[in-house]
Amino acid sequence: TGKTWYARQIAIKLVDGDPQRVTFVQFHPSMSYDDFVEGYVPTAGQTNTSFEVKKKMLLRLCDQAKEVSPKVCVLVIDESNRGDTSRIFGELLTYIEPSYRDTIFTVAYSGTKTSIPKNLFIIGTFNPYDKSVVELDDAMDRRFERLSFDPSADRLVSLLQKQRVSSTLIEATVKYFVDINKLS
Repeated sequence: TGKTWYARQIAIKLVDGDPQRVTFVQFHPSMSYDDFVEGYVPTAGQTNTSFEVKKKMLLRLCDQAKEVSPKVCVLVIDESNRGDTSRIFGELLTYIEPSYRDTIFTVAYSGTKTSIPKNLFIIGTFNPYDKSVVELDDAMDRRFERLSFDPSADRLVSLLQKQRVSSTLIEATVKYFVDINKLS
C-alpha cells in the first residue's frame, strides 16, 4: 500500500529535506524500553566490567530536537504494531501526547529529568491486516491521527510504471495483487 514510502516522504517534507533530522526505526516483538528510551549498557574498565545507563534512540532524538528548535525533527516508526508499544515507550507514552509536550518528567532508569519537545513529530505505520501481531495498544492508538492506505491496484500500476517495469510484469503483478487481496 506504500505506507512506509509515504511516511518517509512526509518526514522528509516536514524537515525541509534535511535527512539529519529524520530517524527511522522498525518495531519488532523483542524490542523494549531498553532498546528505545534508555537502558543499561556494559562498560569495560581496565580491571572490571560494569553497567551504565545510556540514552537510546528516543531520548537522543529529543535532545537533537531541543538543539535545533524550532526546526522540526521526525521519528518514523515503521510497523509500530509489531512491538509492544506500552513496553517500548514506558512512561513516555504519556508525554508524546501534544498536551504534555515540553512537560518535565523523570526517566525511569537514570532518574534524570527531561521532556519531549513540541518540534518532535512522530509518524507510525502499521498493518491492520497483519494477524501475527496484536492490535495497536489503545493508549498509543488514541495519541495518533489515522490515515488509511487501503490496497489500490491503480496505485500499484502507477508505481510500477514510474519504475519502468515491463507491461507484462505489471499485468502479472496486478493480477496477483488483486487475487491476494480477495483473500483478506
